[in-house]
Parts: sequence; C-alpha cells; structure tokens
Amino acid sequence: MKKFRGILITFAMIIGLVLPLFSNSVAEAKVVTDDEGQQVDIPDSYFVKDVAEKEKSAHQRADFYKPIFTYWADNPNTPLSSINADLAKKMPDFTTFNDFLDRYNRVSHSNGEGNRELFSALAHDPYEFILLGNHGFLDDESVRINSLIYGAIAKPSDMTVYNGTGNAKIQNALSLAFKEWEKDPRFHFRMVNDSQKAKVVVTDLNHDSTSAKSFEPGFQAIFLPTIVYQQCLVQGKIVLSPDIEKLDMNDPELIHTVIHEMGHAVGRPDLI
Repeated sequence: MKKFRGILITFAMIIGLVLPLFSNSVAEAKVVTDDEGQQVDIPDSYFVKDVAEKEKSAHQRADFYKPIFTYWADNPNTPLSSINADLAKKMPDFTTFNDFLDRYNRVSHSNGEGNRELFSALAHDPYEFILLGNHGFLDDESVRINSLIYGAIAKPSDMTVYNGTGNAKIQNALSLAFKEWEKDPRFHFRMVNDSQKAKVVVTDLNHDSTSAKSFEPGFQAIFLPTIVYQQCLVQGKIVLSPDIEKLDMNDPELIHTVIHEMGHAVGRPDLI
C-alpha cells in the first residue's frame, strides 16, 4: 500500500502542476473511502463548493490527458515533446516514458517492472491522479505540505485541536504551540471539546495503548495521521509518552515536545 501510495503521490504532484486551484466553501457531507481503504465521514465544511462541477471538469481534463499519456506509455522511447509540445513544457520531467521510469526507480529504489505496469495503467486512466492533484476537492486553501503521506491539510486556517489527555500541563504546552505555529499566517488553531470535530487529537499511551507499537526506543511523542483522503490530511493524532506527562508544566522538554509534534501536524518534517 505504501509503495503504491508513493507512486500515486509522484504522479499526482506532476499532473497537479498544470491544474488550477479550486475555490473555497461548502459541499454536501460525504462518507468516503480514505487512503487506507477505510470508510470515513468528512465534514461538509471541508470541501470546496460546487463539487459536482469540479468533478465534471476533472473528467474533461482526464479525457484531454488520456490519449496523450496513453500514446506516451505505449511508445516508451518517444519524447513527450514529440507528442504534445505544449504539455511537455509544463511537465519537464516527462521526457520519454522509459527515462521517466528510470529516474523514478533510481530515486525510489523500487521495482522497475512493477512501476512500469502501474504507471502505464495510470497513464491510460488519469482521472484518479487529477483527483489526487486536487486532493479530492477538499478545501486545502492552496496550502501545500511537504510530506510523504499527505500534500495538503483540509482548511488549515481552522486547525481544531482536542486535548484527550485531560492534563492541564499539556493544555498549557498546546497554548504555546499555537502561538508558535500561528507565526505562519496560513494556520490558526482553536480548541474543541469533541475529538470527532478535531483535526488534531492529542492523546497519550494511557488513553491510546494501540499506538505503543509506533514508538521507538527513546521516543517521547509521535504524530500519526489517522484520516488522509486523496493525500489531504483530515485528522491526525499526537501521542505522548508517560515520561513527558510527568514533567513540570514549564519544563522545556515538555513544551518543546508538544510544539515539535504540532509542527508535524502542519506538515513540518524532522530536520537532521
């Protein structure tokens, strides 16, 4: 699943370069299948308006791309520039199909023949990639995230957070984390009293023992995406270790840990 998702992200990001960004607002509530194959309910306020119109436009774009990419994949030594010069200018990575695969295989260290079959199938039916490039019509407010798991966040200007630890020390650290990450004007945070209404659920191993398997030795906390739809984060959780919660309210390690994990929730990677 992870290998296939990585291929989807690569192709979707490239196709997404030439797709327009959609407007904001509200659509009907949807029960959808998320990127892990689970049925999830996504609030109506997370979607762009006029979803049906956007779907129609996506199908039209797929119809445009399909003959070009089909010919490109079926003639793997023919440069895209020889098939459609205008599209090739917008997609410089799409030289010949064989060259594209060779570069991808070297970067991903994955099975070349398996990738050939997948990319060929996707080139013959590009509609799913157009959905991915537009994050399933979720309203990402044109904010792009550099993550291997998701490329956007549903309505980042309204980052709802639920403190499931019941710990006042964690609440204080969250307040400081909000101030830190709101220095980026694209993000705004607010607390909610219902985990179902939160984009970020803060919990601990006492309340979520199933997450213990995700902890490696020395981990004090971890951020785990829990609902990702069409490469757009809908909900994630920050899981804290018991050692962190034992620290004093003003302990720098406690505060730094919560700020650090909230940074992952808004797409910041670990820096090495």
